[in-house]
Amino acid sequence: MASGTARADVRTWPAITGTISKPWQAKTTVSEYVATHTKSRDAVWKDDAAKLWLETGCRPATRFPLTFLFANHDDAALEYLPRILGDFDRTQPKYIILPAQRQRMVKHQVDHIVELARFPRRAENFARAWQRIFAYVDDRYVLEARIGNDAIYRRRDADGATIARIE
Repeated sequence: MASGTARADVRTWPAITGTISKPWQAKTTVSEYVATHTKSRDAVWKDDAAKLWLETGCRPATRFPLTFLFANHDDAALEYLPRILGDFDRTQPKYIILPAQRQRMVKHQVDHIVELARFPRRAENFARAWQRIFAYVDDRYVLEARIGNDAIYRRRDADGATIARIE
């Protein structure tokens, strides 16, 4: 091996909350939060959820790990949404993580994902589906924490109690 190309066994790189070893193994701050507030039997969901599921060991709340599928064709969002919400009803995820700035995220995606920006009907259905996800969460969940650009919602108790704590 050429001089200077060997990797040290342990590297430390700065992270948001200090210094970490082996950054490729470090959990995201959201995953750390969810992992400390759940058990492995709990279901959770976030758009692009694979990393969250791997880092927390929690169960998937739906068969659909990302909403990019909503851009597949003009009616894709309306086709997949009932399945996602049905999965949520079945699995009752303990946490659903949404963007802290919901409308901004939807607008950004509609404006910048080519498959949405070029097809108005597809973009409209995409936005409509996200509004239904937001309404579902608002009806059944309470905001528990905000971490960076993520808002972490916890399922309300069966009696509708809402004990919110923002960290």
